[in-house]
Amino acid sequence: MFTHIPSYQSFRLIFLLLGFLLALANVHCSKKAPSEPEEEPSIFKWTYNDVQALNTMPAIGKDGSVYYSGKNAKTNKVALFAFTADGKLKWKFERDSALPMTSPVVGSDGTIYVGHSNSLFALNPTSGEVIFEYQAAKEISTAFLALSMNNDIYFGAGDALYAVSPSGDLKWRFVNPDLRFFNLSPVVGSDGTIFAGDMDKRAYTNGGIIYAVTPDGQLKWKNNMLNKISSQLTVGPGDTLFVGIYDNGLYALVPTNGGMFEIDEYMFAGGGDEERQSHSPVIGNQRYVLGSGLRAVSFPGGKLQWSLPIRYVRDVLIGETNAFVLGTEEGTVLFAEKGGVYDGLFREEADNKDFQPLSLLNLSADGTLYFCRGNTFYAYPADFSLLKNAVWPKMCHDSRNTSNINTAIY
Repeated sequence: MFTHIPSYQSFRLIFLLLGFLLALANVHCSKKAPSEPEEEPSIFKWTYNDVQALNTMPAIGKDGSVYYSGKNAKTNKVALFAFTADGKLKWKFERDSALPMTSPVVGSDGTIYVGHSNSLFALNPTSGEVIFEYQAAKEISTAFLALSMNNDIYFGAGDALYAVSPSGDLKWRFVNPDLRFFNLSPVVGSDGTIFAGDMDKRAYTNGGIIYAVTPDGQLKWKNNMLNKISSQLTVGPGDTLFVGIYDNGLYALVPTNGGMFEIDEYMFAGGGDEERQSHSPVIGNQRYVLGSGLRAVSFPGGKLQWSLPIRYVRDVLIGETNAFVLGTEEGTVLFAEKGGVYDGLFREEADNKDFQPLSLLNLSADGTLYFCRGNTFYAYPADFSLLKNAVWPKMCHDSRNTSNINTAIY
């Protein structure tokens, strides 16, 4: 038998066919797979998810650590979250309850104080371990705590104002003579006087009451207000006390006897729905008071300096550059000067009625703005800090939330 041997032409045809197939494969492989669209760089320094926003304010320690009383969105339990300045979770202090905590306050030694139910907790800033727990007779009723310069902690619980030492011992307990409910959070004047009271959120009372209590727990004076109180308290120059009244305006109280006079009749006026909960008046290094609206009036005198028609403002910070940071009930964060709003966050969502609950705001010494919105905690580079020589640049006065006019602003 003869074996058929392929001719030269057959080999040449096979090689040409193989070459064509290899070239086709190379062309196919050289085509790049369609790339994924690149994500736009975040405008935030960092974010942390699963922290649900409540009407509380972050507190900032001297080392830049941030503490926030929110809700664990996964467990629905309230928790105090502790973050490093670069956004790492240090620890969380969680309670088996949906009852909100107070806003935290940072002591001069770094100890973290927070209230929940009828308990005041002191926590180690590094580990979150409980240093002490003090139990009041009734549930803590003030949203914010206050600190003396010696780290005594002041808070209201039912009809009593408490002073607890930094070692966890009761120093005194002032029961108000009217058996009114302490829900107007305490603030501390330059001589150590504590101002607190009842905002009057019930239908059967005729108006709020403000009490001035000495550092040893004695009643100094009280003032029955004209109507329901619409703001937290602010301590101004010479310890003059400023407060907003529903459907009236901004009032000043004389620190020696509680005598009251009106500064501006429009600042907290015109709220047919009781104007919601307005922010505290804030005071910069100039002698003016900034209230709801925004509306800036001189003190003394009450002369209108300027105003901005911004609705639903619930929180205001005065920055180092005389810029104002505003939080609104529509869930937006706005940056403004007295000439108007120049920037903002989440405005597009608000325009589309996609309102997310927004916490209160705080600014750190390195110019980071901290807040919680929806189920996310945010760190935003505002690039300015609180106004250092301001009298009272934010609710609770300073980044540590001490509500004490003597505390340094950093």
